Amino acid sequence: MKTINNFIKIIIFLVVLNGGILLITYVLTPKIPSFYWEKHYDAVFFGTSQSYCSFDPLIFDEYDLKTYNRGRQQQTMNYTYYYIKDALDVCDIDVVVLEVFGMFYEEDDTGFISEGVRDSSLNDMRMSETKIEAIRECVPEEMQISYFFPLDKYHFRWEELDYASWNGFYNSALKPYYEEADRGYKRWTESEVCVDDYWSIAFSEIRRDVYAGNIKYLDKIYELCQKKGAKLILVKAPLPCYDRVIEETNTVSDWAEEHDIELINYMRLQDVLELNFYTDSLDGGTHLNESGAGKVSKHLAAYLKENYLICDGAFGTYYAEKYNTKELPEIANLSAPERVREIHEEYVSAGAKLIRTNTFAAHPDLLNCGQGLLAENVKSACRLAKEAADGKAYVAGDIG
Repeated sequence: MKTINNFIKIIIFLVVLNGGILLITYVLTPKIPSFYWEKHYDAVFFGTSQSYCSFDPLIFDEYDLKTYNRGRQQQTMNYTYYYIKDALDVCDIDVVVLEVFGMFYEEDDTGFISEGVRDSSLNDMRMSETKIEAIRECVPEEMQISYFFPLDKYHFRWEELDYASWNGFYNSALKPYYEEADRGYKRWTESEVCVDDYWSIAFSEIRRDVYAGNIKYLDKIYELCQKKGAKLILVKAPLPCYDRVIEETNTVSDWAEEHDIELINYMRLQDVLELNFYTDSLDGGTHLNESGAGKVSKHLAAYLKENYLICDGAFGTYYAEKYNTKELPEIANLSAPERVREIHEEYVSAGAKLIRTNTFAAHPDLLNCGQGLLAENVKSACRLAKEAADGKAYVAGDIG
């Protein structure tokens, strides 16, 4: 009996111990951003600090474009690939906008080994197979455990920890890197005069080699977007703009041309943007401040709106969530047409320029109906989509 009691005590102790460890790990795990709350975005921005200083989602709101900025400081292309993969796993994204400054890091740059870069890239990525793959691929093996269990980062040096240690951890891991309302954009109003004459060299046609590892991940991003049906657009922010960046941008531009991908080079559009280097530069020619980002964002938003069909989102997923049902949405084409029309109208109101008929699962076996009833269902779906579009959007047939 005594042996049994001791055994029970040991079990209870282990349960409490493991529960405590899991609770502390949960508390120390950075909270994921609101990016994951949405199922569809018209465009999402990726890249280095050049991304989060250049593209302001609030400006894109004015053009009825739902966007989010997932740029991170000094983010090298390996992390950027996994950021895009993670985003496409969880969201329906029409346009992936990649600011290309991350292509210019060399193999020995600190971005590939910096703890700060690792933290800013991995801390607010949701735990998933993609994050696990990113940790195994990008983090030195001896440090990987810390990104699964943050407590491990400190358990060897408890006696050394002080207020500065906690404050550093809070700022690097727990404190949001940006204001949530800005959706990933870093809003800086300060300005520092940029005195260099960038315009005179922006049109150089000289090429400079780009690190092959970056090209490898750019290829992977291209293939991923092709597979997921997302449009990939490359952008070079107007700053920084000096010899090496210009020459390597030209090399990336050659890659883009070979793959039929558009690269918008804002270093060559400074006059179109009406950039003022006395007021639009945050730090003397390295990043844009709020004023400069506003000009880039307005130009890019108008360009996306005019040149790319922004599609609706996943109809079936939204239908199930909106009406709390597991039935096929195609059934509603005849049984509840007002529901189908309402969802189409919501997408059009949100700025979709192309909506798809609610016919993805329109098949006799799935709907348990004959050909005659199936034809009525499809006709109703087409009519509802056309009525909702009302000349404001194109309508395409959706075939599963």
